[in-house]
Amino acid sequence: MLLVALLSCAMALVTPPAKNATAVAVPKSLAGSSVKHVAKTNATMMSEMTLGPFEDTVGACKYCFTSHTRSLVVKNCICTAYSGDDGPMMFCTASKPGVAYSSAKDGACRCIEKDMEQMGKTTCVPWE
Repeated sequence: MLLVALLSCAMALVTPPAKNATAVAVPKSLAGSSVKHVAKTNATMMSEMTLGPFEDTVGACKYCFTSHTRSLVVKNCICTAYSGDDGPMMFCTASKPGVAYSSAKDGACRCIEKDMEQMGKTTCVPWE
């Protein structure tokens, strides 16, 4: 009896375990699916936004780069600043005409978030 018990234990160690898992087919992507997702909203996208006045043009640029306006209101925003009647103004635009408008203003400059020429500081350089 002891011999049978030892042999059955030895056989259990040598035999590979049985595989019970079955593979499930998973789609690689949903690109070919016919489902359409449509988001309904009352919001309209804007192509420009002016805010200010700020302490200086660099302050306007810093605000622009961290603003809700740049990330959600004006998609593909190009941050610029200029001297307005009440002080430095931030101008965020997503169009060439907007850049032309901003660059024609007094004291107009384009914002650079991490200007490596200025050790990574946010700067506002005059339009060329």
